[in-house]
Amino acid sequence: MRDLSESVMREVIGDRTVDEVLTIGRHDIETSTLKRLADLLFAVRTRNFKSNKLQLATVRPPPAVQAASTMSTKRSREKQTAINQAWAVYNDAVPNARGRRKSARNKPRRMRFAA
Repeated sequence: MRDLSESVMREVIGDRTVDEVLTIGRHDIETSTLKRLADLLFAVRTRNFKSNKLQLATVRPPPAVQAASTMSTKRSREKQTAINQAWAVYNDAVPNARGRRKSARNKPRRMRFAA
């Protein structure tokens, strides 16, 4: 049973990022692991096993790892901020440039009709 549980846990955690495992994805990991374990136990006809709850232990990484993780998270946020700012500039500049181009195209027509 222990080997099966470890195998399922490795399978479920292996599909996720380290940040997700340590932070936001814990509930999803618990749910997915419990479901996968129940499916495997049903497949091998171990129907007398029943588990209603699976809870991951809280993990406190060593200070060096925590500092690196914090720095990585900070850099990811800074990168995303830079990307968002670039899109804001793009979304402002491109429509304005298209409007000026369209206005410049229509200007000779207006002059023709005015003369």
